[in-house]
Amino acid sequence: MEGIDLGFLAEGSLKQSDLFDVECSRIGGPPLLLRSEDVSSLKERCDSNMDLLLQMYAPKNNDDSFHRIIYVFANKDGKTQQEGWTKGVRVFRCQASESEFENLNLTLDESSNSKLCNAREIEVDSEPSNEALEVQPKILEDVKVETENPTNEPYTKATGDTSFLKFQKRISRAPDQILRYYHSASAEPLWCNKDGIPTSVPDCSCGAKRILEAQIVSTLLTELNIDHSAEDALDWGVLSIYTCSESCNLANKGIAEEVCWLQKFSDQGIEAPE
Repeated sequence: MEGIDLGFLAEGSLKQSDLFDVECSRIGGPPLLLRSEDVSSLKERCDSNMDLLLQMYAPKNNDDSFHRIIYVFANKDGKTQQEGWTKGVRVFRCQASESEFENLNLTLDESSNSKLCNAREIEVDSEPSNEALEVQPKILEDVKVETENPTNEPYTKATGDTSFLKFQKRISRAPDQILRYYHSASAEPLWCNKDGIPTSVPDCSCGAKRILEAQIVSTLLTELNIDHSAEDALDWGVLSIYTCSESCNLANKGIAEEVCWLQKFSDQGIEAPE
């Protein structure tokens, strides 16, 4: 499949029984692990101050990753969220073949922190194209023009960070999106700042290249149980998740760590014309 899928939050919180659905992508709640032994493995790698931000069911078209989950953990302390390859956000991958899955002991890690956000399902839909959005009745266009410019004064073009302007325009296609999922390695990522873009990506420990799989956008911040007014509140513009392009076989390791690039909004933003 080509293109980009968008993730949106479903209405209402998930029931406890829903948390055991391996195919349910969601924010919050305790992580659902494919193997009971993965609980201790995750605790060894993940800071005790970290909560599950989201888990994403993302199977691949090969036997080793017939069932595949990406976990994203975040530290509530905004001081840990340095820009770039951040350790304040940790990404893990867990997978199993179809035959192996039948004998696995799915484990909900109730001991894990799960207070960062309430458990809610992520619903997926394709990103609407520009063409689909531009088909509007003429009467609505007339109302829009009259409402937005009642004085008939000439418009002046806003200036500022071009990446930020592009980010705003692209997000406006579906303002409620919290997640962008990329099916193609050639798909263009969305950046909120012309600076702070990675020039290289660390290879997987197996030797394969890592590619952009998903981006978590700042719209998710409103769902977090944090003090947004705090000076060091958890904050980001885009969290970019890079994973092994081969979705390598984890053998007996159970869980593989991937990488996250944290980008914040530009201080420049939009500048009003003089």
